[in-house]
Amino acid sequence: MRFSAGLLMATAGLALAGAAQATTTIDFEDAAADDTLVTPLRYNELGISFMARPGLDLFLEQRGTQTSPEGFVYDRAPANTDRFDVERVGFVPTAETPGLGNYLLRGNTLSQTLEASTQPFFSILYLRRVVGPIGGQIWDIDGTSASNTEQWRVDARNSSGALLGSVLSPLGNTNGLSSLDGLPWSFGFDETSPFLGQIARLDFVFTGGKSTGLGVAFDNFASGTGPDAPVPEPASWAMLIAGFGLVGAAARRRRRQGVVIA
Repeated sequence: MRFSAGLLMATAGLALAGAAQATTTIDFEDAAADDTLVTPLRYNELGISFMARPGLDLFLEQRGTQTSPEGFVYDRAPANTDRFDVERVGFVPTAETPGLGNYLLRGNTLSQTLEASTQPFFSILYLRRVVGPIGGQIWDIDGTSASNTEQWRVDARNSSGALLGSVLSPLGNTNGLSSLDGLPWSFGFDETSPFLGQIARLDFVFTGGKSTGLGVAFDNFASGTGPDAPVPEPASWAMLIAGFGLVGAAARRRRRQGVVIA
């Protein structure tokens, strides 16, 4: 289900529903400086933990400050001029579709080859029960050809790791005006999702054709959580996340044995 027009307002309304639940809104504006590292403990007081895959760092990047490929590049309109970590010219933030603000969450790998379909790029772990809708934005999903594409899948999983449901972004195979170059893709799971209260983890999986130079630009995460019925602590989840590395190692062994992963 797509991120609905009233999602942010709906999550804000959850705060009035009583002590049993609260709204968690993370726009990363708490950054102290550019390239602030995001550890698994940073947002624990909000009932959230961010976990990166092995070999990847998550950090808070200041809007418009990057002058290297470490950030996303909005580069096709107007006049093919490179702009780093900014919205497309003409984009107007609204309550429905907020802008980047001063900071966004970044995760990059510029040279490492990734098994795109086998591991989450990063995960959001819930330390409290989900009681309200979930939504967020991934920015600048574009590409340059049929083989150099970008696409993201967001998987909702329960505390046992079982898949509950997924949403898939548009496929980015161009960076022209018809693409998401410099624009957000908004995703969400709302109250109509029968599994909403079972969600304990969100996995962000890259499913595009690119294998190097991958990065995610994530912002404006909104979610309703309750203080009751806690899910496993980060230490418990860490063992599960460590399994990401084992899956990647197995995939690399398969490649050495001549198996081609499309």
